[in-house]
Amino acid sequence: MGLILLASFPLMLLSIGLTYAVVCPFYDMLDSVQQFVEHGFSFTFSMAGVLKFTAAIYFYVVMHEMLHGIMIPDFRKSDKTFWGFNILGGFVFTTEELTKNRFMVTSIFPYLVLTVGVSVVFGLLGMLNGFILFLIIINAGGSCVDFLNIALIAFQVPRGSKIINNGAETFYK
Repeated sequence: MGLILLASFPLMLLSIGLTYAVVCPFYDMLDSVQQFVEHGFSFTFSMAGVLKFTAAIYFYVVMHEMLHGIMIPDFRKSDKTFWGFNILGGFVFTTEELTKNRFMVTSIFPYLVLTVGVSVVFGLLGMLNGFILFLIIINAGGSCVDFLNIALIAFQVPRGSKIINNGAETFYK
């Protein structure tokens, strides 16, 4: 898994760059950087703040994986769909047969909802703040493995193929 994360690092930068382009109309990140340079950085440590921060990240990881999962056909009835967490984050995989397009949509869906969607909705409502922006960027960066999956499937799997995922191994026919 560490090698996969290393291979997907350039896609992490791309994902965060795309996120910047989406957030830019709603939040002036350059102004925040300028304020940081001029005034420095300070924060208050509190147990409530740490719990809020941890709960928000956990919530975002769970939502990210749930959004992958709901894109799997008949995910509620499937005995071939598996959910879990490990030290590097959450995961969902299925041994259900998926079309190439469905696999790619399933892979990108959490990025579209939790990064692009949340940026636009909170931005339009004027509620985009540093904390929400942090969660959005964490999701964008964490989606790098999803982007790697999409790139590999797009370039290696022939059109019209069916894909079967078995944990860390993915097959097509």
